[in-house]
Amino acid sequence: MLIKTCQAANLAVLVEKVKAQYGLKAVLLSVRRIESAHGAAYIEGTVAMEKLAASDNSFNDAEQAIPPVYAEPCAQKSKKMDENGRVIALVGPVGAGKTTTAAKIAGRLALRCAGPVGVISTDTERPGGPALLAAYAQELQLSMTSVSSASDLRNRLSRWNCRGPLVIDTRGYSPRDSLSIERLGTLLSSTEATMERYLVMSATEHPSVARECLDAFAVLDLNGAILTRVDQAAGIGHCLREVRKRGVHMPFVGTGERVPEDLMDATAQSVMALESPTGSL
Repeated sequence: MLIKTCQAANLAVLVEKVKAQYGLKAVLLSVRRIESAHGAAYIEGTVAMEKLAASDNSFNDAEQAIPPVYAEPCAQKSKKMDENGRVIALVGPVGAGKTTTAAKIAGRLALRCAGPVGVISTDTERPGGPALLAAYAQELQLSMTSVSSASDLRNRLSRWNCRGPLVIDTRGYSPRDSLSIERLGTLLSSTEATMERYLVMSATEHPSVARECLDAFAVLDLNGAILTRVDQAAGIGHCLREVRKRGVHMPFVGTGERVPEDLMDATAQSVMALESPTGSL
């Protein structure tokens, strides 16, 4: 796969420019807003496309250098589904940034899918729990609903009927609250949908908390982990060490509060730069 960058005045123009320059099979991985020296802002997107001829191996070395922890998840968890059938659930402790990350992922999927993209909140016990996700959904023009029970979740997924990808934002639980985590697992397992599950945890947490989170939420049969608040952390080496020990796949890192821009692919190069004491975004 080849990675390129593309710039435009706004998101709509960027999408059209990517299609025109790189074809319909090109994928817009991420976008970010950049302020120019003259005060005018523009959008820069990271684009992935198929490799050039086999003789062009300029990107092969980089692929081979990716540590196993950042490679694709094991075969039984990495079945490539049609985008319209994807159901992604985010789990993790309170305050890890699950809601913002859910909006970022849904926003990214909206750029790649011609059909609708939906978000679901299960955080209905807490007053105002789904409110932030609803605000993001309105801004990004996503379909949004909330559920309070396993039967409600089954009904919502059945009514959605794979019209587009879904991202589920769950309530946060302490890693020491094993009973609540077990109940969450029961909720997510109550549907027949093939569901990807990712642990969201903050890079600002103490190493012992990172260990607790990875151990406690592992019972949910995770597909990977997503680090958030990387921009606020002095370093993410301690989190990466814990992730590596367990061989956990890490697809993204959250690099800020902007939605959907501040979600970066966890490539070998980007993670190594962040892990370095002098690394910067």
